Amino acid sequence: MGGSAAALFASTLPPGLQFVVLAGAPYVLLGDDAGQLMVPSLHICGETDAVVSTESSLKLASVFKNPTIYHHPQGHCFPTRGESLRYVAEFLEKFKHAYCVSQASLEEQTDEIEAISNIYPDLITVIKPAPLHIGDHCGEIAVKLSSVLSVLDTKISLLIRFSANYPIDAPVISLDHQLNMLTFPNYLEENLLKSVRDQVSEIDGMPVVFTAVAAADSWLNNEENLKFKAISKVPDQLCELEPDLEILDSQVDEISEQLLVEQATEEACLYVAMPSKARGADPASGRGAKEFTVGLVGKPSAGKSTFFNCVTRFQNPAKVGAHPFTTIEPNLGTGWWVSNDPADVGDSACHHGRDHHGKRFLPLIVKDVAGLIPGAYKGKGKGNKFLNDLCDADCLIHVVDVSGSSDRNGVTVGRDDGTASSAENDLKWLREELHRWIFGNVSSKFSTILRYTSRGDAASILRAETRLFELFTGYQGPRTITKAALVRAQLTDLSQMGAWSRSDLHRLVAHFLSVRFPMLLALNKCDQVLDRIDKVNVASKAAIKQGYLSVPCSARLETELIQLNNENQIDYEMGSNMFITHELKNAHSKSVYESAKLLLDHFGSTGVLNAISTAACLLNPLMVYPVRDLTSAFPVDPASKSEAYRDCIPCLPGTTVSDVYDALKRGYFDTFRLDGDFVRAEARGRGTVLAKQVGKDHILDANTCVLKIMTTKKVAWQRALVKDE
Repeated sequence: MGGSAAALFASTLPPGLQFVVLAGAPYVLLGDDAGQLMVPSLHICGETDAVVSTESSLKLASVFKNPTIYHHPQGHCFPTRGESLRYVAEFLEKFKHAYCVSQASLEEQTDEIEAISNIYPDLITVIKPAPLHIGDHCGEIAVKLSSVLSVLDTKISLLIRFSANYPIDAPVISLDHQLNMLTFPNYLEENLLKSVRDQVSEIDGMPVVFTAVAAADSWLNNEENLKFKAISKVPDQLCELEPDLEILDSQVDEISEQLLVEQATEEACLYVAMPSKARGADPASGRGAKEFTVGLVGKPSAGKSTFFNCVTRFQNPAKVGAHPFTTIEPNLGTGWWVSNDPADVGDSACHHGRDHHGKRFLPLIVKDVAGLIPGAYKGKGKGNKFLNDLCDADCLIHVVDVSGSSDRNGVTVGRDDGTASSAENDLKWLREELHRWIFGNVSSKFSTILRYTSRGDAASILRAETRLFELFTGYQGPRTITKAALVRAQLTDLSQMGAWSRSDLHRLVAHFLSVRFPMLLALNKCDQVLDRIDKVNVASKAAIKQGYLSVPCSARLETELIQLNNENQIDYEMGSNMFITHELKNAHSKSVYESAKLLLDHFGSTGVLNAISTAACLLNPLMVYPVRDLTSAFPVDPASKSEAYRDCIPCLPGTTVSDVYDALKRGYFDTFRLDGDFVRAEARGRGTVLAKQVGKDHILDANTCVLKIMTTKKVAWQRALVKDE
């Protein structure tokens, strides 16, 4: 009956109606004078609908001109499966903007835009011009506003989107700016818009654009309006008496919330920067024998995709462009880093070769996600989609444009432009984006924990603890990581979760972020500031202050050197501090040569290999060498040559013998897969000959990193040993 009513309503052609969606709607007689309805329509038919037949729904659709028809496999319902919802979303996407419905509205929009353009020629931007015909998109303009506060002047624009039946229906009025919450907090924005809308409502039905712009300018030039309120106290308790009270209170002052984020972040960063002896030992923050995954993050146009291309040696080249959001879907590829084992240096054979210093190359997965912009956790830019893309990363590399040639949204600006964003500012806001993303997800579901803790019995407290760990597992962090964050935040007594404050939850999230996503700052484009090296030094100091390591690098020059090497113009090895020149074929090659020589003389390398290797070492990996014989350290694969320490598996702290056994059974090495059930294992250190027996649950360390595992499957070398005995 709802569908029939909607069809009858559409037949009256009410002003402003843009479309109808009818699900499982039967045919209804609309009257002889209705004719064919011009309203865009989507008709959803269930293939197993036992209430309304498909024939009846299609007959109703025939009453509409150019209806969109969608069949789904469910019954008499609005379909909820992903494919169906995506189809509906695509239909709705067409109506994000209003369409002009009358000649009068068309003429009014044209006159309004022309008049405002004459009044504010230097301040207006016509986003969408006035419609030329009925049915065209309605107009949309942005007018920059002035203010008595220089920090706000011309940095705020009034957005006006004309309605389908303007001026009978009022336009949509909003603000556009990139100011942070401390400079222009939410309550100022809301008060400004309320003042504008109140004045517009007084002349309802009349042209209102000039009134709206004048009202906004007037409000921003009244100093009384811009006086900042005293910071209101954030509710300290997550709940009062009602255990199911939502944590996120829409009335919480944004400035106070910002302060809580900053205080929690500062505490977590100071903890990371603290010497390990002073802070004590953390619980194991993860375990596993695997290829690591490094996520590349940063704002658009910082050089992430160029960095990705050179560390993966152009296996799966990412699209590169000097504009925001060149990357949409994540780029995945295999990159290489060098081992952190000081004993593993030389020219002995290994799977992926060695660098020019003789250090072992090891593979890792590199994931380049689209650029983030401030407000991504709210869905701005490409929003939460790209934050979610980071969940499988073991550590992050924040690629920063240290040259200061782009603003905080990744838009290219002049080198000394006042809107250019510094590396320290980029580091701060990106960390906050990750924090707000996790905090928003966790806090919105924390009410379930409060329900359990309010009951007070042991079983309920246990369920609350389980639920807490579940809230963090969505970021692919095992319980050990959440436990480490709880230790750092000094919130280990989980029976007291019901008394946690909002600040406590922010602190837990900040420490979780530090443990789960250790991050390196890659100071990219350092070749552009060799004459202003202070920029690199300032950024490095800012990183250290916040508990991060940083590495100056130039992904562009690394890429250029790789290409010249591939063209046989030079001989160059990844990470090297020098290259041999053969014949430079053109002016571009000579320019690259001069730039690279200056960079290598100053920094010792392009920094790219150093950055990816330092990031992997943030995980404190242990190099484990599986062997078939502890004395010779020959490879575990019986069919391989006799090459000592050829096989190597990077492992997270806390990795056990069982973890390595499982990795070998899964086929960690392409050339060999371990068969049979575990029997026993023996191990020794890299520099020792004394071996000892270890169990499956033994946690590997430097004294047991050379590992021999024996199974029930008697492969050739095992049978030979049995025969000799």
